[in-house]
Amino acid sequence: MTSIERYLEMINNIPAIDEKAHFESIAKIFGIESKENIISNWLAFLLDPNRIKSDVPLKAFLSTFLNDKVIEDLDYTDVVVTREYILNNMRRVDIVLQIDELIIGIENKIFATLHNDQLNDYHNNLSNIQLMFDSDVSQNVVTVLLAPSWSKELSGMKDLKDKNKLNDEEKKQTEITYELLSEVFSEIPQKNIEYRHYFILNEFVKYVNDYIKEEAMELEVEWANFNSKYSNDLSHIFNKGSEQLAFLSDKIEKFLNEMGIELFGPKINNDKAQYSIDKKVTSKVFYFQLFDDQMAKYNIHYEIGSENYESKGFILPTNLKLTIDFENRTVRNQLNEHRNFELKRPLEFQTTINVFDLDYSSEKSINNNFDEIRNKLLEWHGNNYRLLLMDLEKCLID
Repeated sequence: MTSIERYLEMINNIPAIDEKAHFESIAKIFGIESKENIISNWLAFLLDPNRIKSDVPLKAFLSTFLNDKVIEDLDYTDVVVTREYILNNMRRVDIVLQIDELIIGIENKIFATLHNDQLNDYHNNLSNIQLMFDSDVSQNVVTVLLAPSWSKELSGMKDLKDKNKLNDEEKKQTEITYELLSEVFSEIPQKNIEYRHYFILNEFVKYVNDYIKEEAMELEVEWANFNSKYSNDLSHIFNKGSEQLAFLSDKIEKFLNEMGIELFGPKINNDKAQYSIDKKVTSKVFYFQLFDDQMAKYNIHYEIGSENYESKGFILPTNLKLTIDFENRTVRNQLNEHRNFELKRPLEFQTTINVFDLDYSSEKSINNNFDEIRNKLLEWHGNNYRLLLMDLEKCLID
């Protein structure tokens, strides 16, 4: 297979991406999607009426495995939510809820696995320490496994909705999926919760939909397989792109050195150049500035860059924008009031002279692009530089 055929195969195998508008969840922004402890903190907050100022999310959670009568009969006045509750045998339950006469132990398993008969052990230990919440009433214990629908830890345990009371002697264990929890949370009307807390609830739903749902995980796996299969090709593209970007950067800097001599004159006594060049080239920023001492005095410079462009370290810009930048607001405002040089619109911090589409098809075509930039810069400078200096002499600056 030739390299071109290989690249065509790679392009054809890029995983399909939903073209709908995509907004990153706060879980994605802070990089916590796979951190089970932090997700448990998040869920514990949502289930705590004292913190979220509403028992609606808690009741929605209970509705996934208890029937309406049981939920209605509970007293939500003094709900206690505990994270990482330590049992007598020093094992930790992710979240423990005390609601009236009911104790619920929640074990959150997104990627980790159950071990050493965790749920039974938790149930037995929670049952043996019913007085841990200083309750005078015998309490009922339910242990819940919370996991994605695709988790191998799910064993098909039934919910408890067939029970109108939980005070029988049968051991009560169940499991719920993140997908079901997300569904019931998404059905909560905003009017039932303060807006700030409703936003946090919605972000949890978005986290599940974007990261936990099976189709989201399938896409993650597709991308992982794609990156693994074509890792050498992707590295080659990145390295070649980086080389070409460095070549373009050097070409622009060399071009501006030539333009500096042409616009402002050669070095004085072979010592100091009569112009200066400043540049910044990173994965997010790409610009080159040209100015002389007169322009620098007023924080003005010519600039070549590319609008709304991030190279990511290897992507070439599709165009170059030639601008004259007026960074001093006082100068800019005074020039807007009286000026003789050629600009038929109000001055901006960065004022466009022209935009040039780049043609990378050959060395000749890219050289033609730079000839176009040169001619435009020479034209604008020749028509306006002296007039600009005259106008600047009238400006009063600190």
